[in-house]
Amino acid sequence: AIALRNARVLQSLRDQTQQVTVARFEAERRLKSLQHYADFFESSADGIVVIDTDGRLLFSNPKAREITGYGEEELRGRPLGDLFASEDVGLAKDLRAAFAQGHFPRGVDIRVRRKEGSLLTLSINFSSVLREEGVVLCNFRDVTAERAVEAELVKTRNFLRRVIDSSVDAIVSADMRGRVLVFNRAAERIYGMSTGEILGTNVRALYPSGIAESVMKAIRQGGGRVEGMRTEVVAVDGERVPVTVSAALLYEGDTPVGSVGIFTDLREKVRMEQKLAEAQEQLLAQERQAIVAELAGAAAHELNQPLTSVMGYAELLRRKLDVESPGFAAAEVIFKEAERMAEIVRKIGKSTKYETKSYVGQARIWDRD
Repeated sequence: AIALRNARVLQSLRDQTQQVTVARFEAERRLKSLQHYADFFESSADGIVVIDTDGRLLFSNPKAREITGYGEEELRGRPLGDLFASEDVGLAKDLRAAFAQGHFPRGVDIRVRRKEGSLLTLSINFSSVLREEGVVLCNFRDVTAERAVEAELVKTRNFLRRVIDSSVDAIVSADMRGRVLVFNRAAERIYGMSTGEILGTNVRALYPSGIAESVMKAIRQGGGRVEGMRTEVVAVDGERVPVTVSAALLYEGDTPVGSVGIFTDLREKVRMEQKLAEAQEQLLAQERQAIVAELAGAAAHELNQPLTSVMGYAELLRRKLDVESPGFAAAEVIFKEAERMAEIVRKIGKSTKYETKSYVGQARIWDRD
């Protein structure tokens, strides 16, 4: 009985040993078949780590250790959140909550502090590992330089946008098909339309018929640019607005890809020119009035003396001649005409305004009254 029992136990041990041997052989076979895949992880240009659902590191490849500055033993078992910058520590908790719900974010930018203290920006993709429960694969790469360049480009773009929007002149840019791409605030004031209404529409709609083609023709004839061209644009209410435009083609290499125009609103300038012309006309009229008044005064002064003599001698003849004599009638006519001329001279002397009235045909004469 004891022998049979021992034989049964021995057989059981042999079966277990055989199972372990088979399992080990199978594991070694799988490990051998997967070894070249493991080599891919080791030689990957991206950092790769494996973490559990609690966020602890289980595996890291050489690139991950190179990026973080930590050794393999220093990373194993370390919470992933310990590597995050202090500003992003709360993100580790959010990631664990997402993993628990089966969500694995991709393209997440996270700031990580290296062992020596410098900060890096990593773009990380998370994914679940097949046939493994509670294990998450993370691959990442250092995008610190790229993000710095992007931030600088965004800063430059925003600065240029503010410069364009702050310009007192209207700036309109379009591609070679005529679609409006840039429309600043000064352009909104000229056209009476918002940027949202204009972007994507055809630039020809901003000009009277045929003007857009003539502007482009002038640009091409000017070697790709034109300056100070006086023309008109059409506002939303149909008003034709006088402007000066300086425009140029935009190139990528030797290929034109668009155009940009800078418009100066001339409405206020035109109004000022009209007011100035009116003021100059008024000034000329006042100068003419002053000249007339001075001339009238001088003429009246000069004419008074001979008229006084003529009237005196005519009166003297009237007294010496007999009323019935022919000379008396002549003296009477001379005296009356001299009086009439004296009245005209008095009117001339009092003249302060220069006005005319119709005479014979199309002629006009000075209106003494």
